[in-house]
Amino acid sequence: MSDRDALASAFAARYTTSGTTHGLATDHTENALAAICDNLNAASGAAVREAWWRRGGELFQSLLLAARRATHPLPIEATQARQSLTATGRAGVSTWTFAPVDVVGALEMVDHAESQIPTDHPMAEAVAMHLAEVRRGWQHLGALHDQSIADDELAHVWSARWPTPDGTELAAAIEVLDRHTMVHSDRPAPPRTEILERFAAALASVAPEWKVEERANGAAIASTSHERRVLYVDPTRVDSEQSLERLIVHEVFGHVARGRRALGRPDMLASVALGADAPEIEEAMAILAEQRHGVHRPAVERRYAARLIAVEIANRAGIDAVHEELLRWVSPSEAAAIAVRVKRGLRHPDQPGAYSKDVIYRRGTASLERHLALHPGDLAVLQATKWGLGTSRRFGGLFLETGNRP
Repeated sequence: MSDRDALASAFAARYTTSGTTHGLATDHTENALAAICDNLNAASGAAVREAWWRRGGELFQSLLLAARRATHPLPIEATQARQSLTATGRAGVSTWTFAPVDVVGALEMVDHAESQIPTDHPMAEAVAMHLAEVRRGWQHLGALHDQSIADDELAHVWSARWPTPDGTELAAAIEVLDRHTMVHSDRPAPPRTEILERFAAALASVAPEWKVEERANGAAIASTSHERRVLYVDPTRVDSEQSLERLIVHEVFGHVARGRRALGRPDMLASVALGADAPEIEEAMAILAEQRHGVHRPAVERRYAARLIAVEIANRAGIDAVHEELLRWVSPSEAAAIAVRVKRGLRHPDQPGAYSKDVIYRRGTASLERHLALHPGDLAVLQATKWGLGTSRRFGGLFLETGNRP
């Protein structure tokens, strides 16, 4: 018998003995017990059930974090293709190759998490959907690496996960790129060692347990690994002082800081990116950090607009054409970087098809702005968790109510 049932039983025994069962006959102890259980449930709502689960949340969170999302595809030839596109307008690559990934091991962690998470806890549905999405991500990455799925099927997979931009989104992005913006002179980027040192100094103020590692060949100039507590940086691709400042804010005061705050509430699975929209809201929150630190410039908006348009171009053309069409709006090096990004999830970059993940920057920011306009109180939850908007809306009240628990 649970503590809750024992309490109800004690009440029932007391009231049936005294003859006061709130309208129920004193000789119907079982009915009295059921009525009192119902009354207790009605009075406390789901709080007791949720409190039971929260006490074990720390154990569940570690399982779910071990079942991490699949990495984004990263062709071995990415740097070579960027350099060739910038110099000649041709990628010089018709087939990507990929380093091995341990898909089997990753899926075993998903299996383990699914077998351990109780099916009756309050966030069971959100957790199940999260793990199902994680599983699909690894399966699709494995299919790309072992060539067990054709490029046109892969393109369909990615567009189902991140729908390709519609006419309204494309028109808005083109308007951003065609808009006249005043060009401000900017100081050149500092030396390589200083770039790394400044990332490290920012990390020390936010998450001293993290470290900076130099890494070339990444799809992004800088990226974070919360699992390893590492911030990866390619200093050769930081082109100005302004860009460096923005990257530091985006990665450190955006991604790293949000993740570290989330670690403070393992009882609520705050560090688990729950919700199908969690990845795009993660980027939107980092962009919000840029805006609040005053480093979000028109050039950044142009980059995100160009990435969205590149997804549409990539769906109908190969990597060289993506680069060529983007030159209308961005520099050769920027066009090359974007062209590689939107083609990295296909085996043959010279064929039509897009890895459409780059729609999330503009789309996520727009979704976040709309949501906060209606629910400004959710910002506190979003800042302290890795959740998406729906999860924050559904469970944010409980998160805030239990924030000062002993």
